[in-house]
Amino acid sequence: MSRTVHLTLQPGFTGDIRFTDDGMIVRPLPAAAAAVTPAVEPSSTDPAALRVGRILDRFARHAPEVKDVHDQLISLGWTAVAPEPTKATENEEYLRLLYVGRKDRVTLYLNTRNITCANVGVKEFAATLESADQRPNGNVCFYFDGTHNGSVRTAIAAAAALISFADQDD
Repeated sequence: MSRTVHLTLQPGFTGDIRFTDDGMIVRPLPAAAAAVTPAVEPSSTDPAALRVGRILDRFARHAPEVKDVHDQLISLGWTAVAPEPTKATENEEYLRLLYVGRKDRVTLYLNTRNITCANVGVKEFAATLESADQRPNGNVCFYFDGTHNGSVRTAIAAAAALISFADQDD
């Protein structure tokens, strides 16, 4: 099965990008050289890019700061991915944000109130970060809507700390 991947690379990018069979990036881009995000341009006809844009627009109607959070995460090197629609639903409750580091791959879920970390090997570290709210299921939420003393600043700081965690050498 072939998949088409659309990437927007920052000027000055050099390096290789490799993907696993399931389409995941397996080599991180140099942090100083590039940030990867699906192309979300008004003229785009790529269904995945259009879904990302549609979800962000819907989120922003309820929580204007969500676009700022998204844009800052992308500038840090996270990749935004809209969940694949199923027959039953459009799956537009969240955006998935991916970061592949030297040590770990981290996935965050962005909605109108928070970013959530659900990675098994990462949740313990995430729970130690400022304004972390560990839920009964073990997932860790970083609210940017003021809940649990969270803000855009603390949510972005948590995402940056998760990048450092994913990149650390053993």
